[in-house]
Amino acid sequence: MSYVHSDNFDGDISENNSAYLNESAFCRNFVHIHPLKCISGRFYDTDGLVNEYALESEVYQQLKKNCSSGLSTKVSRLMDALRIYSTAAPISSVAISSSFRFVPSSAAPRKSS
Repeated sequence: MSYVHSDNFDGDISENNSAYLNESAFCRNFVHIHPLKCISGRFYDTDGLVNEYALESEVYQQLKKNCSSGLSTKVSRLMDALRIYSTAAPISSVAISSSFRFVPSSAAPRKSS
């Protein structure tokens, strides 16, 4: 499945023309097709933690069709852009504490012997 659409690039997408990659459009299309969240610098999808090397490889495979030079730099930039685009706040202790009732150990029921 391709995440590279014509709206990801400004200009002619050809070997002879180094088209400008629209990082925002790429991220929007990529995350639309492959929902991701970035929490504390790590990518997650509906199945859990995402293998970042596999994700980089997927981005590389999509770009190599339309970019002929500086590919590894573009992949690195897009990975950073994806992190920023898909950032979600980590679960905080405040959110956890409001979801669960804290019972001090002195107030907990004791087992009878």
